[in-house]
Amino acid sequence: MALISLILTAPLFLIISILNYIIIGKPIIFKQIRVGKNKKKFLMYKFRTIHNDNIHSFGKFLRKTRLDEIPQFINVLIGNMNFIGPRPEMISFHEMCEENIDYYNYRLYVNPGITGWAQVKFKYTTSLEDYKTKTEYDLYYVKNKSFLLDLKILLLTFLAIFKDNGSL
Repeated sequence: MALISLILTAPLFLIISILNYIIIGKPIIFKQIRVGKNKKKFLMYKFRTIHNDNIHSFGKFLRKTRLDEIPQFINVLIGNMNFIGPRPEMISFHEMCEENIDYYNYRLYVNPGITGWAQVKFKYTTSLEDYKTKTEYDLYYVKNKSFLLDLKILLLTFLAIFKDNGSL
């Protein structure tokens, strides 16, 4: 599915890459170390949206439509992410959550995802309290993981994109 997704989004990938290079500059792909399944660290890929420590208007568009996430199909193809699962955290946030949230590490029993139950049911996390709530959604997903739940998450993700509820 990841290979098919990459093939289907290849024209979009190319257009975004060219526009990103012209508008924001190099590098066009942003790489960041994240914590995945079983606490394994990996490089996650996204289209770059920030220029000189500021989000560019083109970057805002990419984030809002979640088009900045297209390079994560590469992560799925490599096998360190799935389409659906708890979002992989940056090391600093992972460490904060691990120290302060009970059962946080249970979310690491599955591969992280491009989208997940917490992404479609909760807001963008900005505080420890937000992370506690987000973790509850992630743990719900881990406990109830099924084809039907994955399908529901995919549908809710598409609705969020097309209803203009993307993240900033």
